[in-house]
Amino acid sequence: MKLEIDLKQLKELRILDLRNNEFSNFPEGIEELINLEYLYLSENNINSIPDTIYKLPHLKFLHLSGNDLNSIPDTIYKLSNLEYLYLSGNNNLNSIPDTIYKLSKLKYLEFRGNNVIG
Repeated sequence: MKLEIDLKQLKELRILDLRNNEFSNFPEGIEELINLEYLYLSENNINSIPDTIYKLPHLKFLHLSGNDLNSIPDTIYKLSNLEYLYLSGNNNLNSIPDTIYKLSKLKYLEFRGNNVIG
């Protein structure tokens, strides 16, 4: 499924809720939403997080549960304001990068129901 909205035009958007769609990729132009604080992309078919996610400097809440993620980019640590990260129910996810420990403001990390082996 492709989002038929030009996200680049929504520069002041703070909350984007795209749960329960059939996206297999992050919506195009999402990295242009520099004021975005809350991003809900759970229950889609997304299999990867683009390295450009770090271009969202104000992101505090990232909900990616119930997708098909197989990895988390090393650049995740560049989301310096991230406080809540939901990764549960991504059956193909079997590791998280060590850079996740650099998320100094992270208050809640959920990754139950994955194949992460520690």
